[in-house]
Parts: sequence; C-alpha cells; structure tokens
Amino acid sequence: MPKAYCHRCGSWETDWRVVPGRGSLLTWTVVTHQVHPAHPVPYTVVLVAVDGCGAHLVGSLPGRPELATGQPMEVWFEHLDHGVVLPNWRPVAPHE
Repeated sequence: MPKAYCHRCGSWETDWRVVPGRGSLLTWTVVTHQVHPAHPVPYTVVLVAVDGCGAHLVGSLPGRPELATGQPMEVWFEHLDHGVVLPNWRPVAPHE
C-alpha cells in the first residue's frame, strides 16, 4: 500500500497525482525458482522509472524477454480476483 510520505523531503503532506503511463526500464532480474503456484517460472521482474514524476514502480513479465536498460515501457492494468487491479509494465512496441 502506498504511504503518504516523501522520502526526499520528509513531508507527510502528499497527494495523488495523475502520471503518464510511460517510463523507462531501469533494471530487471529473471526469477527461476518457483515460490508460489500462481507464479510459474521463469518470469522477469522489472523496475521502471515513470516519466516525469521521479517514481519507480515494479512489474513483471512472463518468461525471459529481451530487454535493455533505458528501454521504453508502458503501463497496463492487471485485473485480479475480488476487484483488485494492479499496474504492470510491458515494453513499448518498436513502431510506437
């Protein structure tokens, strides 16, 4: 759950903001040891720098996709059980 705290300035005075659904890939790792049946391996955990806001968000991709540092990424929303919706990331197609 996001916390209403700014790690940069130490303020608890925060608010929600609309941010672009784009970012760039900072780093990634491939998970090969299955720790839960709901997450078959391999899968790739990505860390994305969201454009224009200074936030970094985590996502995952199935398998071992070819990735590069700085690669453009776009958000998509994964709808889970019980009305839960999670933001996730995927590489932007080269033609976009």
